[in-house]
Amino acid sequence: MVPGERIKTHQMYYWVQQFREHDKTSIKKSTSRETQWLTVQMGDSPLVPPHEKEPIFIHVGSTSIEVRSGTDMNLLSDIIHVLGK
Repeated sequence: MVPGERIKTHQMYYWVQQFREHDKTSIKKSTSRETQWLTVQMGDSPLVPPHEKEPIFIHVGSTSIEVRSGTDMNLLSDIIHVLGK
C-alpha cells in the first residue's frame, strides 16, 4: 500500500476480523501445549566470546575513537562530551 493512500472501510473490517481469528487460533494452540524445559549443560568455556575483546569504534561527527577493553570510562565520557560540542 502506498503511504497516504486510504483503504475502504469494508477492507479494514475484513483484516481486523482476520487478525482476531488468527489470534484466537494461536491462543488455543499455545494453551493446549504443556510447558517443556530443556536441560543445558555449560562447559568451562569463558562466557565472553573472544571477539568481544576486540576494540570497538565510536564515531562522533567526523572523529572516530577506538575503545579497548579496560578503557577509563570517565576519560572516555569526558572526550565524547568535548567532541559533542
